[in-house]
Amino acid sequence: MRKRVRFLSVKGGVGKSVFTILTAYYLKSLDISFLVEELDPLNPVCTLTSCDLPVVKFFDLNDVLYNRLGPKAGLEKEYSTKSWTYLIADMLTGIKPREAVVSFQNSIVNKNINVFITDINSLDETVEYAMNWKDGENFLVVNMVPEDEVDDVTERVNRLIYGTRFLVSAFVTPHDDKVSSLNPIKLDWFTKLMRRILV
Repeated sequence: MRKRVRFLSVKGGVGKSVFTILTAYYLKSLDISFLVEELDPLNPVCTLTSCDLPVVKFFDLNDVLYNRLGPKAGLEKEYSTKSWTYLIADMLTGIKPREAVVSFQNSIVNKNINVFITDINSLDETVEYAMNWKDGENFLVVNMVPEDEVDDVTERVNRLIYGTRFLVSAFVTPHDDKVSSLNPIKLDWFTKLMRRILV
């Protein structure tokens, strides 16, 4: 079955693009075919990886700023001419689930995994945002938490989501300088997290 992993956030700078790249390299290490869907007009995935990954670009900066285009003609061809098992989507910050781009994505696969990336400061806002996404399995990741605060933040997250049914699971990830290497094999917490999300 073909699946999509969407990385979503309500604000920038919380690690959405980095998680996209780490997931791509993780699947590559397992020899699983994938495509990266780049919805950010600044194309951070391509910038950070020197376009080393198979990327489908939904927009360029001019389209978003001046034409406000939905999915471009020919995107279907990009998907059909490449081999893939997973789509890894670096979503536009704050995108809404009913936008045309999301509907187009949903028409390509029948299984979505939505991963909401947040920091401590935007946790409540992110949980509220996640409640609007009903087109797949939803996971929450509180990212870049200082080592000495991981236990406290985990307890707070558990209280916040206790009894909710819109999230499959939540994770608290530590601040880790090794992330800059963009090598998932060096990040035990990342590979453990992905094994649970990509089931």
